[in-house]
Amino acid sequence: MAYTVNPSEYSSMFAVPASVADRGLKLAGAIQLKVLLLALRNGQIEPENISKALHISEPDVLDALNYWVDAGVLLNTEEKNTGKAVPKKSVAEKTDDSAKPAKLKIRPEIRKPSREEIVRRGAQSPEIAFMLREAQLKFSRPLKPSESSTLVWLHDDEGMEVEVILMLIAFAVSEGKATVGFIERTAVSWINEGVSTLADAEEKINLYHARKSAWHTVERAMGIDRRLPSAKETEMAYTWVHDYGYDGPILKLAYDACVDATAKVSFAYIKKIIESWHKAGVKTAEDIEKLKTAEDDKKAQKAGGNASYDMALFNDVLNKLPGEK
Repeated sequence: MAYTVNPSEYSSMFAVPASVADRGLKLAGAIQLKVLLLALRNGQIEPENISKALHISEPDVLDALNYWVDAGVLLNTEEKNTGKAVPKKSVAEKTDDSAKPAKLKIRPEIRKPSREEIVRRGAQSPEIAFMLREAQLKFSRPLKPSESSTLVWLHDDEGMEVEVILMLIAFAVSEGKATVGFIERTAVSWINEGVSTLADAEEKINLYHARKSAWHTVERAMGIDRRLPSAKETEMAYTWVHDYGYDGPILKLAYDACVDATAKVSFAYIKKIIESWHKAGVKTAEDIEKLKTAEDDKKAQKAGGNASYDMALFNDVLNKLPGEK
């Protein structure tokens, strides 16, 4: 079968440098080719616009553009004009308001290693080479340039140990969040919280799973539709289940008490109920029933006391009426 270009398509064309086919095509991936073709077609290379048009993350677009810079097809005009490399902002700085540079121990200006620097570091350091190989196995695919760059940066510049980085990757994969953005944000958070050893990382991951499990316990007990909880809700659930030791039946009783009293679901109200039970030393559903009985008896005694007082007053008044002896 033979193929040829449709002659009518020659009426609308744009130039593609021969070096793309001669030097860059062999190692280029689908994203690199898409980004380059769209950039050449539009005549303007603006990562944000390319990202929106192709539905590709901006960091991946930048990686693709840097690939063609390395291949000599494109020029980084900003770097050329200033005479120095332009620091790249981390994904965490771009997408997570809680990870602003002013609040991080991490340097506000980040320059991650280039493709050539990564290759050189892999050749120099068996530890780096091992980390990149293991990372590929955990991802079950070749690493993207942005991923390789981020992993080497975390190790070389931020001092994160290889075993901690690999544990973080395994955690991200297990949660279905194996993206460079999630890995970088989590790594930045760990660094700022003093996570430096494998034991520290295990503790963070175990805490994450404990909080996640606690929220699922609350969801099931209260019949809440599955959804992503807020940070405050996650913390409340962890406190109720792990700190107070309350299980599904007790949580269901707190939910019922809230709905009976307010005719709606209010986590703030449920929080007050559970905190009052904890303060009263409640451990089981039977303890709650005893507490309720004691409160009912107290109310009855108060009501009875008021009735007795009123009757005595009534008799006293009768005795003092004229003509009565």
